[in-house]
Amino acid sequence: MADRQMRTGRRTLRRMQPLTHLDRDIELEFIREFSVNGEFLKGSNVDDRRERIRVAIWANKLERSPFRDSGMNYGQAYQRCYGRPIEMRATVRTEAGPS
Repeated sequence: MADRQMRTGRRTLRRMQPLTHLDRDIELEFIREFSVNGEFLKGSNVDDRRERIRVAIWANKLERSPFRDSGMNYGQAYQRCYGRPIEMRATVRTEAGPS
């Protein structure tokens, strides 16, 4: 079930469910590729790795680039691996200006 998705028959919203969908082969390909580029992915928990891989894809502007010889791009491979879209949300912060 996707993150923050409501279950049928329940009215409660589940927040930050643990990651249940994971394609280990694709994740290992991500780890190999980004480790060569200097990203630290080994030893972190699944959620940290997922976030670091997502940021690495965005930082290297690879979202629409072909992913290996799989017929997918990086964004599609990420979604297939983790069951979540690779979207980057911008946070708007309201800061008080100088008085």
